[in-house]
Amino acid sequence: MADDKQRDLPGVVINVEEAVIQTASIQIQMLTIDRRKVTLSLFRQFQKRDVVSRETGELLGMPWGLVNYFWPDCGNESGAKHLHVLWQDADKLYRDCVYSDGSRAGVFRTRSRWYRELARELAWSVVYAVPELLVMQPHDEHRYAVRFKTESRCWYMSDHSGEGALERRLFDWARWGYPRSYVNEHRARTLKDLLDRYSRMFDHKPSEDPTERWAQSFEYEGQAQEYANRADVLEKRWQAEFRKLKGLNQLFIAG
Repeated sequence: MADDKQRDLPGVVINVEEAVIQTASIQIQMLTIDRRKVTLSLFRQFQKRDVVSRETGELLGMPWGLVNYFWPDCGNESGAKHLHVLWQDADKLYRDCVYSDGSRAGVFRTRSRWYRELARELAWSVVYAVPELLVMQPHDEHRYAVRFKTESRCWYMSDHSGEGALERRLFDWARWGYPRSYVNEHRARTLKDLLDRYSRMFDHKPSEDPTERWAQSFEYEGQAQEYANRADVLEKRWQAEFRKLKGLNQLFIAG
């Protein structure tokens, strides 16, 4: 997983002692360095670094203000609207391009979906491998709960459509007396498909023991929920910091 360390991109690092914000009589704030106005070309040379952590949504320094000056690749994301923020870290000044959706919340949500899919693959494989070891009971008007006879943890599945309906079909077939050869052929084919798909997704074969796969499915589901929670928290923090940055005063630089 990518860490939250800053990458030093090409650019000029400006010492805070050299930079000053001068306020004119009509409240225009002008950025100067060594009493000289910062020009557009010099501003383009400021080193770009994240002012808000993309991993946690926390502010990484002190924002000075917004600069209403952009160029095609200033934020490395062509065409997307963003804020151009001048900010201070220790005794250095940097610029940053901050996007409303610039956090890694989307990455965390993708990981959540991935782990949840892995969890379901394993759970389904157990249902098709050893349905005789499982108990299936109505949970509410739309879902059934499936669990091992020896434990209380359950997987929930739809009563009407999707993969859940396929799982329930095993129990229905047993109740309706379908030919054992037909049921076993379908079980074997579906089980192989599930385990092959898992192996492609996770780049290794799952355990041959159904009870181990059952336990692993809940571990993956826990990781999926953890990433989903991280995404929710990060998204809220990012939006809160983005609103604060959007309200900063504008800094003017010379043409």
